[in-house]
Amino acid sequence: MSRILFFDDRFLHVVRHARRHMGRAKLMADTLYGDPDPNIFANIPNVFYSPTIGKWLMLTYGMHLRTFDDVVLLHESDDGLHWRPCDTREELTLQTRRFSHQLFELGACGEYSLYVDEREEKEEERFKLLAVRKGGKKGLESCLFTSADGLHWQDKQVEWHPSPPDLGPLCIYWNAHRGSYVIAARPAMVDRRVALIETTDWRHFTKPQVVLETDALDTPVCESYGLTVLPYDGHYLGLYWLFHPNAEQVVGMPGGTSGKYFDGYVDAQMTCSENGWYFKRSLREPVLANGVPGEPDCGCIYPRGMRMDGKGHILVDACVYPYEHGRWREFVHEERPHKSIGVYTIREDGFCYYQNEGGEAFLGSRALLYESGEVAFNVECPTGSFKVQVTDVFGRVMEHYSFDECIPFVGNSLRYAPRWHGGYDLTGLKGKTFRLEMRLKTGRLYAIHGGLKLILNPNA
Repeated sequence: MSRILFFDDRFLHVVRHARRHMGRAKLMADTLYGDPDPNIFANIPNVFYSPTIGKWLMLTYGMHLRTFDDVVLLHESDDGLHWRPCDTREELTLQTRRFSHQLFELGACGEYSLYVDEREEKEEERFKLLAVRKGGKKGLESCLFTSADGLHWQDKQVEWHPSPPDLGPLCIYWNAHRGSYVIAARPAMVDRRVALIETTDWRHFTKPQVVLETDALDTPVCESYGLTVLPYDGHYLGLYWLFHPNAEQVVGMPGGTSGKYFDGYVDAQMTCSENGWYFKRSLREPVLANGVPGEPDCGCIYPRGMRMDGKGHILVDACVYPYEHGRWREFVHEERPHKSIGVYTIREDGFCYYQNEGGEAFLGSRALLYESGEVAFNVECPTGSFKVQVTDVFGRVMEHYSFDECIPFVGNSLRYAPRWHGGYDLTGLKGKTFRLEMRLKTGRLYAIHGGLKLILNPNA
C-alpha cells in the first residue's frame, strides 16, 4: 500500500486527543455553466479530453423543459472547467437535429456514462459510452457506443444490463485488483441500490451484484441514488449519492405512489474500497453538502465524475440545482440559461482526516515494513506544528529518530518528508520494520504516503 488513508484505523495502534473528520468539497462558482438554450436543463456531465480533437469535451443530457424531449449535447473547453457549446453541424448529419451542438439522433441514446479506455488497442473504440434508451420490450434497453474522438460514435448493438434501470449506468472504472472493467448501476428499475457489473471484453457482462445500500445509521427512509468511483493509488474512492426524501408524500400528496418519492434533498457521502468491489462507509456526513437556500446546489447534487487536476486537488463534475428532488422542471419559470453544471474541488486525500482536539494530538501506527518510495505526510498546520518519532515494534524509540530530535514542521504540504537533527531522514530505514508516532497541534493529518506494508504479527 503506497497511501494510508484514515477512513478506518487499520494502520493505527494509538489515537489520543484527535478526532476523525470528513472534508468538504467546494463548488467553484466560476465553473457554473448552463446550456445556452433556456428550455434545456443540462444533466449528466461527463468530462474527458480528446487528443484527436485537441480539446476537453463534455457530454450533457439535455432535458427539454417544455416538450420533455431528451437529447445528448456536446460542449467544449480549453481547460476542462469553463464550457461553450460545440457546434457539430459540419461533422454530423442528423435527421432529427434540433440543436447546433446535438450529438445523437433523438432517441438513439438516453442516460449514459462515458469511459476513456486507456487499455483499448483499437483506436476506434478508445471511448466507450454505456447508455439506456427507450424502445426495449421492457420500456428501456441498454446499449453501447464506441468512438475514436468523442464526436463520432458507432452503435455496437450490445446490451450490458439484463433489466435496464432508470438513471442508466452510474460510472465505469478499471479494477486493477480483479483485472476487469466495472460498471456501477442500479440492479433494476426504481431499485435504488448500487450494484456492480463486470466485463473483460465489452461483449459479455456479469449479472448485477448489489454492493451498497442504506442502513439504520442513515436518515429515515433514506435511499441510495448512485455511486461515482475514482481509482486512487491502490484505493477506490466512491462518492455515494444519498436521497433524503419527503416521507409524508405517499399519504400527504394527491397521486402519491408507495415506494416512489419526489421531494427531498440529494447529497453525497464518501465510501472507500481497497479492492474496488467491497465498499466501506465512513462518517455519515456529506462531502458534497447542499448549499444554503438560494444557492445553486441547495436542492440536489449529482456527482457524475472525479478526476485529478495535477495541482494537488481532486475535481468533481456534478449536476446541481436549487430545487428538491424531481422538481427540476421548475427551471421552466426562469427565462435564462440554467446553470446546472459545476465543478467541485477538494484537497488531495482531503476526504477524511484527523485533527487535534485542542492541545497536542498523538497518533501511533502499527508495525510497518518500509519497502519502497519516500515516506511523506499530507499535513496542514500553518499555525501549529507536526513532529514524527520512529520506534521499534515494541515502542522503543530508535536512536536519532525521537520527537526531541525531529525538526518541527509548520506549514501546509501534500508531501512533507520529516527530518531529524544530524541530517537523518526516513530513507535510512528502508527495508526495516518500525512504528511511526506523530504529534500534531492546531492542524490536520490527511494521509501518509510511501511503500509501507502493514505487519500485523511482527514476531512471526
